[in-house]
Amino acid sequence: MAALCAGFVLSFAPSLASRASAQSEERIREFDVTLNVSVSGDLEVTEVITYDFGSADRHGILRDIPVRFHYDSTYDRLYRLEVLEVSSETAPDQYTREDIGGGVTELRIGDPDRTISGEHTYRIRYRVEGALNGFTDHDELYWNATGNNWGVPIDHATVVVQMPAAIQDSLCFAGPTGANTQCDAASVSASTATFMHSGLRSYEGVTIVAGIPTGVVPTPEPILVERWSIERAFSLTPFTIGATAILSLLVIGGIARTLWIVGRDRRWSGSLVDARFGTPSGSDERVPLFEGGPFPVEYSPPGELRPGLIGTLRDEVAHPLDVTATIIDLATRHYLRIEEVTTSGFLRDKTDWKLIRMDPQPREPLLAYERKLMDALFEDGDEVEISSLRRKFRARLQSVQEALYEEMVTRGWYRRSPQRTRNTWLAVGLVALAVSVGVFIFAIAQTKWAIVPIPLIIGSIALVAGHNATPARTAKGSSTLRRVRGFERFIGSAELYRARFAEQSRIFYDYLPYAIVFGLTDEWAKAFEGLQDLPEADWYTGTTGHLAAFTLADNLTRFTQESAGAIAATPASSGSSGFGGGGFSGGGGGGGGGGSW
Repeated sequence: MAALCAGFVLSFAPSLASRASAQSEERIREFDVTLNVSVSGDLEVTEVITYDFGSADRHGILRDIPVRFHYDSTYDRLYRLEVLEVSSETAPDQYTREDIGGGVTELRIGDPDRTISGEHTYRIRYRVEGALNGFTDHDELYWNATGNNWGVPIDHATVVVQMPAAIQDSLCFAGPTGANTQCDAASVSASTATFMHSGLRSYEGVTIVAGIPTGVVPTPEPILVERWSIERAFSLTPFTIGATAILSLLVIGGIARTLWIVGRDRRWSGSLVDARFGTPSGSDERVPLFEGGPFPVEYSPPGELRPGLIGTLRDEVAHPLDVTATIIDLATRHYLRIEEVTTSGFLRDKTDWKLIRMDPQPREPLLAYERKLMDALFEDGDEVEISSLRRKFRARLQSVQEALYEEMVTRGWYRRSPQRTRNTWLAVGLVALAVSVGVFIFAIAQTKWAIVPIPLIIGSIALVAGHNATPARTAKGSSTLRRVRGFERFIGSAELYRARFAEQSRIFYDYLPYAIVFGLTDEWAKAFEGLQDLPEADWYTGTTGHLAAFTLADNLTRFTQESAGAIAATPASSGSSGFGGGGFSGGGGGGGGGGSW
């Protein structure tokens, strides 16, 4: 019979080579195989293996059955395997089934708590779906009956093939993979063919081919599964391109809408004057895109707001800088005094600062975050050096920051703590990212549309990156912010308004903490250069006596930097057709091998 298709070559590598040394005394005395093809086209295989373990103490045998073969450049052929029986009259016959990779299923037969030696017989029965090959003039079974990956010799092998119709033609090959040596004996009687061969060495086996007329069984169709490849996973088809484009638009629109609804500030409706001075009884709206100033100058902190509140309202974050500015503000109000101290260093002296608790009279009430700050600073006594706070103030700092955020809510500037809003949307973004990556990995491994989830990943990353933009000021908060911007204009261009504050002797010190949170310390100090009768800062003691405005501002800038670094420092941490010359030993389906364990 002419060759009608190429035989499958088993790519299963001889992984049992490592077992060879342990099996030097072992052999298979008899390997009897019955291949029964039913009218449904399924193949039932019965293997009776008489295995001689010799004098070695072993647990049992391993039977490796290939269930997936290379079919062509795109597909693999799959054989669906159902184990029906594993038994032995002389040895433990419990077994486990495991996919060991390379398209191979391994049956591990035996008792891990018991060893055996000598000869024992095992009966293995299993059903295979998709084993037959269909051609225009015949259907055939091309099957590696014993497998070519046994690391032990097989003394005698017998293969009986039972077909549902008279066998038209048959062949049997024996030897190593690729050999076309005919078996020792072959006979055909109607629908049964019998083949025998003796003296198989290690990694040699028996492969048979048997053909029947077409139409006896349902037209055999191989079970094909598309082989994974990066090109397959990221296939560019009208569907994947269209789905990716639509999903991209949905993600972009969804994120934009979320940030607009959730993170857009509100403002009082009407003119800019209304937006600045509106009342809570007025209606509000979202702040239009690209709306900025102008911000009319304010010559004093709006509503006598404290620097820490203003700093937090400006950028919605309670920075360590806002806390250190609060320390200076408390000093100007005589709740504490700041003293420069010099400590001896290895190469040169170092500047440190000591904070000393004071008791001002009259005593105005402190805000909640100010009380927490005072308690945190002086937890261990009435004096503390800034350097001593390093690496142990972080937890205390967080409680002060939380109190600042809560003050934002209490004053009606935010409906919810900005930090909690950020954390919520960060968590949403991270969960979305984890789910998107999971879908992406699944799509790469199992589908052709791995490109489709990419917008979800990008959108999740964008949500994580943009979580800082999710807090939204209320109309009252936006109104206050506009006035804060006006006060910031005054601090930044104070030289232009020098005549307005020339008579206010303490304004330099009172507004210095605000200049710090605005980052305008130098500009504020420069406005006071040359002014006479600037009172001495009785709340700050330098190492060189009375300090000029610019020098004091410079010293406080260094104090602010050192303090912010100290209080925020983190604590130190203590996996073919078998006819017509196309057949050979090791070809076709089936195969595999085994050994002992």
